[in-house]
Amino acid sequence: MHDSSVTATHASLPQWHGRLTMYTYQYPRYKITCDVACVCGDKLLIIKRGHEPGKGLFALPGGNLDPDEFLEGCARRELREETGIVAGDLELLGNFDAPNRAPGDRAISCVYRTRFNTMPSVTIGDDAAEYRWVTLEELADVEFAFDCLDMAKKALT
Repeated sequence: MHDSSVTATHASLPQWHGRLTMYTYQYPRYKITCDVACVCGDKLLIIKRGHEPGKGLFALPGGNLDPDEFLEGCARRELREETGIVAGDLELLGNFDAPNRAPGDRAISCVYRTRFNTMPSVTIGDDAAEYRWVTLEELADVEFAFDCLDMAKKALT
């Protein structure tokens, strides 16, 4: 089993004249994203998106998988970039793959959950504009991007 928190080296990826290979396909391409549900007691950390798509709407911290990283490594990086939080243990919460779950290219999201005994300090960064800690009962009052409400409910149940 590989250590998924470590990114692959460029030497282990396809190479062409020292650069990552660019692929062209006649079939649709899919975007892979990773999100992290940070849970402390009965509260979940959500962030307000600072950029499109979904600017001004709430979501779990997360983002796009880079070509040289594993899924769990992406989840850890995105959480750190958007909130300043370093995740401990991550458990796979599930994959969200509905064909029209997000605008643009088809996006498949791998969602992890990490739990904290005490509320971690949050430092907003990257494309997050704001953050909140919410309970399951408060989710109905929040305007979420895409299918992030489904992710949030699953994280808290």
